[in-house]
Amino acid sequence: MTLRENTEWVETTQQGANVLTGTRTNLIVKAVSNWMPENPSFNRNPIFGKGNTADMIKSILVKNLSRDRDNR
Repeated sequence: MTLRENTEWVETTQQGANVLTGTRTNLIVKAVSNWMPENPSFNRNPIFGKGNTADMIKSILVKNLSRDRDNR
């Protein structure tokens, strides 16, 4: 739940994992009431990747730094 009128993370609202309420009390109360239904309808597939970006970047850096050292 985002207590704003907009969000940079539009994917979360598109997937149904987030709702924008702004500061309207009635929308906040409704969002809290519906926060975790017994059978959530939103897609639980990762929408921002697999969580291994840091490892991928590290591997690329190590590979390229090793190659640069070998070429000296």
